[in-house]
Amino acid sequence: MNNTPHIKLTVVVLVYNTAEFLHQCFDSILNQTLADIEIIAVDDESPDNSLEICREYEALYDNFRVITQKNQGGAVAGTRGMKEAQGKYVALVDSDDFLPLDAYEILYTRAEEVHADISIGKPLRYLNNQYLEVLLPEEQAVWEEERVITSYKEIKTLFHDKFYWNKIFRRDFVERNSIYMPAGFLYADFLMTHKSYQFAKTIAITNKVTYFWRRDTSIRVIKSASQEIASCDNFKERTRSLLFQDSKDKSISFREEDLKLLLLSFVFNTIVSQITFRKTFLEETKKVLAKVDNIAQHDIHPYVKLRLWLIKNNYLNELFYIIGKSPKITIMIKNRKLYCNLPFFNNDELNIPKELFEYKRIRTEMIKNFLYIDRGEYFSMQVLLHGISLLEKKEYFIFFKDKIGETLYKYKLKGIGDYFSCDVSKKDILDIKIRLYVGIGNSDNIVFRIKPFNCEPDFDLNKKFTYITRFSKNEKELFFQKRDLRDTIKRKLKKFL
Repeated sequence: MNNTPHIKLTVVVLVYNTAEFLHQCFDSILNQTLADIEIIAVDDESPDNSLEICREYEALYDNFRVITQKNQGGAVAGTRGMKEAQGKYVALVDSDDFLPLDAYEILYTRAEEVHADISIGKPLRYLNNQYLEVLLPEEQAVWEEERVITSYKEIKTLFHDKFYWNKIFRRDFVERNSIYMPAGFLYADFLMTHKSYQFAKTIAITNKVTYFWRRDTSIRVIKSASQEIASCDNFKERTRSLLFQDSKDKSISFREEDLKLLLLSFVFNTIVSQITFRKTFLEETKKVLAKVDNIAQHDIHPYVKLRLWLIKNNYLNELFYIIGKSPKITIMIKNRKLYCNLPFFNNDELNIPKELFEYKRIRTEMIKNFLYIDRGEYFSMQVLLHGISLLEKKEYFIFFKDKIGETLYKYKLKGIGDYFSCDVSKKDILDIKIRLYVGIGNSDNIVFRIKPFNCEPDFDLNKKFTYITRFSKNEKELFFQKRDLRDTIKRKLKKFL
């Protein structure tokens, strides 16, 4: 089918039981700054009045049409909408989410500039009326900067961006390669996106926010798949999707991120407390691990690798021991190699491979010390990255981010051995009126939170303004806040008088 000339983009909205959010979703698409958008709402036999709302919009807007189907799931609804699309590009949206008004103009412009098969933007979580960074640092790394790639192999973390809704796809690319969600899968989204990465010749990525992913589900009648992760059927669906992907393409299956997603930390807590789920979890996980030849070679955290190895080799008592113990993660240096100091290291009886405990790259626990030094017009930031000199040499940076994760400033760290430092202009920080979070990252742009050590500057009571360093409640993030120190002291005195 040829693209209809005047339609730049078709937006397919997957509608099911989200009446309370539909107006915000539809309005955010209809009011996009990009002109010539077609909207197709596919209702999957919603039990609430979602279809009625869809019909109201269809009657009001010429570029809005509704498709209905018997309840068959989001994969079938998405595929049907994409096959009905007439735009040059096509996008998928979940009906409880919404978008910034310039989202599609940003994605479309980027795609057209480089003739991209896929144009990717940055999503934010929308939780309790707040906009928050997506949780996994590996996901954040994908959208850290603007770039264009010609192969998925250029970005190691790309497959962590498994979402379909923060992207637009060139429609002829979709049709030529059958980039659709396979029917009958609960986790069909990542099967579609991962397949699209394999076939794409050009992928454009922007660090601009283009999607708001609603996570406030307190008033939802039916919970999302991610909220039901502890259920046996749900976990079976997760592993079934992984095995399906392996059968279709063995060249990219069971990457580090697949194994990491399979073994989310809260799932481990569940197998201790729920005996029924424990049985399902172990059976299903072993099916996946049977396809993994050498767990030690994967670039994931040693603690995750250890748990995987214990499951695969049926050391269940040892598995439950380390889960219940929740060992403190520390590093040790032995024979000029860096290891994670975990239970069963060098245990001759179990014969666990030593390389299972070896670090492949920088991890949060390697950040041992962070020092703030006030030097007048600027301040020096110094960090000790313990053991980094033993790993592959890379560039490291100090990142200043706002609360939603946008990088406002980035300074290259100069290093000698394990010690790194940079000078930061106070003017940069003075110009920012909001709280700044500090992180450290390497050239792969994976950001690590800095642990608070020795970060409190000396207070000069003769100065009206100063910088006071404080930490968030979880003591994993450092932020700088501009404050009138004298006014603070006066208010404290009034409180006690």
